[in-house]
Amino acid sequence: MLTPPPCLPLVWTSSADRTMSANIDAKTVTNHSVIKNKHGFSVRTWAGGNGQFWWGLASTQGRRDNMEDAHLVDLHVDDQGTALFGVFDGHAGK
Repeated sequence: MLTPPPCLPLVWTSSADRTMSANIDAKTVTNHSVIKNKHGFSVRTWAGGNGQFWWGLASTQGRRDNMEDAHLVDLHVDDQGTALFGVFDGHAGK
């Protein structure tokens, strides 16, 4: 039986850097970037995969003080090839 790798909670370094709350399988991340545009919005992107599943996500921190949205990527839920992806809207769509 295969043991799934640990998931790495992504953490921020400062309150200004709180652009997303996420739990992503660290071994599957192949690309991560942070871009600030001229309006001061921060856009973060992640992408990765394991050969069976490929995923990508983007998060934009806009006018609100805090990011309340969250994402989840777990490509190793069990040894049957099950994966879990989630997007959670922290502002209730408002």
